Parts: sequence; C-alpha cells; structure tokens
Amino acid sequence: MPRRRWNIPNRELLEYRKIAERMRAAGADLDPSTLRTMETPWISLKCFRPASSVRVMPGGCVFVIYLTIVALVSKVVLQDFRVMSPDWALNPYVLTDPSVCKSSAQFYLLLDRNRFHRDEVLNHRVDQAGILSRGEVLEGVLLADSLGPVPEHYETGSRIRVCLSISNVFDEIQELTVDLLVERVRTRIRPRTARRAGLLEDAHLDASE
Repeated sequence: MPRRRWNIPNRELLEYRKIAERMRAAGADLDPSTLRTMETPWISLKCFRPASSVRVMPGGCVFVIYLTIVALVSKVVLQDFRVMSPDWALNPYVLTDPSVCKSSAQFYLLLDRNRFHRDEVLNHRVDQAGILSRGEVLEGVLLADSLGPVPEHYETGSRIRVCLSISNVFDEIQELTVDLLVERVRTRIRPRTARRAGLLEDAHLDASE
C-alpha cells in the first residue's frame, strides 16, 4: 500500500508554531522549529568541487562527489540519494552498500576499478545510519556510475552539470546543481560482479584481486 503524504498549509503551520511558542512559555518541552514551512530548508548541502569529478571511459562514466551535509532542524533522517544531469539522460546508478551482499566487504568498487572504504562513503548513510541532529555535520563522498554513452564534446578539463538530490523520510527533497570537472581516461570498465552464493567463489574472487 503506497504511503500517503500529509501536507499542512503554511498558514496552519504558522498557527501551530504560535501555539507551540505559548505552550513552551508555559513550561512545555516543545521545539517550535520542527513546525517549519515547506520552503524552509531542512539541510545545508555543499559540494567540494576541487575533489569531485566525472571520470569518463569507453562504455561509461563514474561520479565521485564530495559533499558536506548539515542538519538545520532538530532531527533529520536521510532516505535516498540521486544523481542526474540536466544536460543529457545518463541514468546513473548510485552504488549500493557492498556489505549488503557480503557482510565482510568494506570497499565500494567503481567501474574504473577505483575503490573507497565504507567509512568515506555517504551512499549507505540512510535510515538509521542517516540520522542527524540540528547542527550535526556529515561529510563524505557520494559514488555513482553509468553505462550510458557520454557525448564526445565533454573532453578532459570541461565541465558537466550534475544535479544531486537528497530526500528524507517525509519525502522532502533538497537539491543542488554543480558543475563537475570531466576527466577522460582509457581504463576499460570493470564488469559488475553478480551476486555470489558459494564460499569457494568468494575465495577465488579475493585471490584474484
């Protein structure tokens, strides 16, 4: 059954805020800032562009995006990350947590064979792992890749517009559009490894890396 979202008009939110202020003045333990209008941002989202890039290779590209997220309300629960480009339909895939398929896995592997430790990565910082209190800062790298072709005019040193969106458990979305540096490399893409069930297969993979 799909979840229905309940939106309260801003005028009613302001009235509730006034009531909460009066109750707080009378001694109630309330935080009126949680009754915010829909226009009020719930997080601050910034990208560290010097370290971020789009690496283009034959057959696809990878996105390495360093972000700083700051909670602006009393409680934030991150729910989802998405990456897209307003310039062309790339249909990127935000990498899933490697420990989901193998509990001992600690590294995210990109199509260009680069890898990042889980401690550096934001992709899995959702739900219980994505809870932030007001003023709390979350920093890390968002990883995504795409098997779609990249237009030839995006050469090394050029920039491409990338739109990042983060949603919370209330389906509110915060977006940020940035121009990321393009880096063309000759590395062939690494085929995705299918989910494995056998211990012997895991041992063979570890020995080959």
